[in-house]
Amino acid sequence: MSSSLTLLGTLIILLNVFISPVEAVVAFKIGEDEGWHNPGMDNTELYSQWTATKKFHVGDSLVFEYKNDSVLVVSRWGYYHCDTTKPSSVFIDGNTTLVLDNPGEFYFISGDPSHCKEGQRLFINVLPLHRYIATDPVPFPANSPAPSLRTKSGSSAVSVTVVSLIVAPAMWLVFSEVYFISKISNSPYLV
Repeated sequence: MSSSLTLLGTLIILLNVFISPVEAVVAFKIGEDEGWHNPGMDNTELYSQWTATKKFHVGDSLVFEYKNDSVLVVSRWGYYHCDTTKPSSVFIDGNTTLVLDNPGEFYFISGDPSHCKEGQRLFINVLPLHRYIATDPVPFPANSPAPSLRTKSGSSAVSVTVVSLIVAPAMWLVFSEVYFISKISNSPYLV
């Protein structure tokens, strides 16, 4: 009986590990080799062209490397009007990593309004974690709060669903406990 429960517990853990969706987290370096910089009037579409070739998911991160500049997280209106007066976040450290922890639209601009007007601004749409979702994400209504960002230091990692890390060991403990109680009490109602 003990070996049956051990085998069952092991199978449940293995199934959870192999069936649960796992997706690699990607760290996107904004501006790639050149970093977050003013593209100038001759290249105002630099960042919108760059984002057109990327898919951002919850858990991914954006890495902004810059000198003598800043990164502002702004509203849609702030993005289109290069408004630096009401950012939700301001970063000035020269090396900012932001973890995308919610799906939705995110807007970033340079703290220098002239840089923003010359194209140093970034709009991204963050998709849910699961890569196999076929529908487009629902945009946030205009009156809803903006999605949140959190800063992160360090490199990229692999994210594994909570089910694999918490539920499987919890189920193992439940099966072990049921077996232990049944041995002690000799109850006909327990395994």
